[in-house]
Amino acid sequence: MEPTIYSRFKEMVNADPDHPAIIDERSCVNYSGLDRLVDTLISRFPSFIPARVGVVMDHSVEMIASILAIIKAGAAFVPVEPDFPPERMTRFLTECGVDFVVTQEKYSSRLKEFSLFIVGPVINVDPSLHPLPDRCKADRPAYIMYSSSISGYPIGVMVGNRQVVALADRFRDTFNISTDDVLLQYSADIVNIFIEEVFGTLLNGAMLVIPSATTRNDPQALLKFAD
Repeated sequence: MEPTIYSRFKEMVNADPDHPAIIDERSCVNYSGLDRLVDTLISRFPSFIPARVGVVMDHSVEMIASILAIIKAGAAFVPVEPDFPPERMTRFLTECGVDFVVTQEKYSSRLKEFSLFIVGPVINVDPSLHPLPDRCKADRPAYIMYSSSISGYPIGVMVGNRQVVALADRFRDTFNISTDDVLLQYSADIVNIFIEEVFGTLLNGAMLVIPSATTRNDPQALLKFAD
């Protein structure tokens, strides 16, 4: 069977479940823990089999877990940074026809037009929850990202699971990524470098570190965080 984003991630979980997967400024989660967070989120989604899901969140463990949950559920995620102008945020999410938007309580007032799935600062994992079906398919879209066009009007570009897995493989081969590596997640989620940072790390068994927005915008604090 052709590998998908989630099947490749699951290989990393099975290979070294206790290896740290993501560290942000509040918490750390290993690969098996991240896998459990994903199933917990899917079990609470308002739509059992969504097609497209918006993501408006601070960069964090919870954000990456939400993205992986959307992908495992067989849907495509539509990332929008929380500081986008509200009208632009609404237009992107509306044009993509999202089933719901994964967000945090503090951003809910900007997303009143949509069905919301609120993720709190702590995701309580249900220990009795069994692994949920993986609906991720190689030929299904993984995400929709807006890009500039010749006309100057941003257009949504859909990218498939197959392409993301190939990107992660090229990233590994080009930079010799291994499980010993620690990679910084710095880019905004509306650019393709974000995809490279996240999946080039997690699909190769490395560790992703995520600074807060405040740290990212302070060069001295960022250097200290990365040290």
